[in-house]
Amino acid sequence: MASDQRNPPSLEEKWHGWMMAAQNGERNAYTLLLRELAHFLPRYVVKHVQNQQMADDICQEVLVSIHKARHTWNSERAFMPWLMAIVKHRTIDEIRKWARVKKAEIIDERYDQLLSPSNTEDEVLAAELGNTLNEAIKNLPEKQRQSFRLLKLEGHSVKEASTITGISQSAIKVSAHRAYKSLKKSIGWFHEA
Repeated sequence: MASDQRNPPSLEEKWHGWMMAAQNGERNAYTLLLRELAHFLPRYVVKHVQNQQMADDICQEVLVSIHKARHTWNSERAFMPWLMAIVKHRTIDEIRKWARVKKAEIIDERYDQLLSPSNTEDEVLAAELGNTLNEAIKNLPEKQRQSFRLLKLEGHSVKEASTITGISQSAIKVSAHRAYKSLKKSIGWFHEA
């Protein structure tokens, strides 16, 4: 006698169903979704950013973003791409914030590892972004490139950069500001810190 066992639902099916129910006012479904995401996201995110504190911050931001944007999700579309877009954007935001706060190197060989794209389309986008940024930096005039590298990539203070280059502090600031403006114009997302 054959048993009528069905395969358990995939995460997509389960989360899609819970989100649909949540949009229809079912609080229990929304609670189940958030609990499961709160369990899933830290493990997923920490693999990609390789920093537990940053992963925890990203997960909190993702959950808040889901709560704020849940009304924008279209139930006729898959849930996972919507979720992963939020995760990706919150990850990028946190990396930028972390770079500003820590004045740490962000644009290096680990940049691609920090973003760790989850599919081929994301891999292409991340590679294009990295290439675009590297090209934009290479195309800066030497003084601007050097100021940018010392202040943003290596995390030196203006005073330290001035000592290293022999250029006045005010000239370092002006060069860095011009580099930021040029990069922002070239790639459209770089924000001054």
